[in-house]
Amino acid sequence: MNTIKFAIIGCGRISYRHIEAIQANPHARLVALCDLNRERAEERNAEAGVKIYQNYHAMLSKEDIDVVCIMTPSGMHPEHAIEIIEQYKKHVVVEKPMALRIQDGERLIQTAKDNGVHLFVVHQNRFNKAITKIKTAVTDNLIGRLVMGTIRLR
Repeated sequence: MNTIKFAIIGCGRISYRHIEAIQANPHARLVALCDLNRERAEERNAEAGVKIYQNYHAMLSKEDIDVVCIMTPSGMHPEHAIEIIEQYKKHVVVEKPMALRIQDGERLIQTAKDNGVHLFVVHQNRFNKAITKIKTAVTDNLIGRLVMGTIRLR
């Protein structure tokens, strides 16, 4: 199996989880980090030990990357993902929410289809212990017919 080469755009608080996941997978390799705030990227790079960029166009022009993980502010996800898909034909992993408006999400999905790339949206909470227990209880009909639900997650 070939090694899949990843880059991360946005080195905020969740980026360390992506770094850990990539580094834990023997078939994945982190190639570069990108953040407008160089100090924040350097902090994350202590864990990663890869090249740092402050401009993702420079990063994508210079590095051999298969997948771009987008962890920029929520409102920027569609803009960044669409640009990366259209200009660089890269697969993208987008942190939630993938978009703040339905039409932006639909455009992002269509852009990925039109360019033959994969679009992945992070929904890691479906693996939380509490969520999996609730899912099992509903699936196994242990709590009766589900009519309505509310979740608060910190």
